[in-house]
Amino acid sequence: MNPPSTVQDREIWLKHCCEARALAQRIIDGAIGVIEGSREMVAYGERLHARDTEEFRIFLGIDSESDGFPMAQTREHWSADALGAKDSEIKAFEDFYRARAVEAAAKILKKFK
Repeated sequence: MNPPSTVQDREIWLKHCCEARALAQRIIDGAIGVIEGSREMVAYGERLHARDTEEFRIFLGIDSESDGFPMAQTREHWSADALGAKDSEIKAFEDFYRARAVEAAAKILKKFK
């Protein structure tokens, strides 16, 4: 696969392709949540010069819609009661977007071979 003309370093671009594919597989397998996976995938959209493609726009939208949810290290700054309420919202959100995220991840697997 050849990188877009805007790519300066083909080797780094190819490395990012492999990393994005691994992340896509983790999203498909459910090894990473939809929100966390989307947040990471947005960065790969930038690195691969593919941010404006359909499959990466889906992750950008999920990231944008979920920016109020505590994830990773930010959770330690929340009270247990507040986290309990947010966790219910997070589950509903991820259930709603899971199919779209998996479909976009599958497209990334094919596109960045």
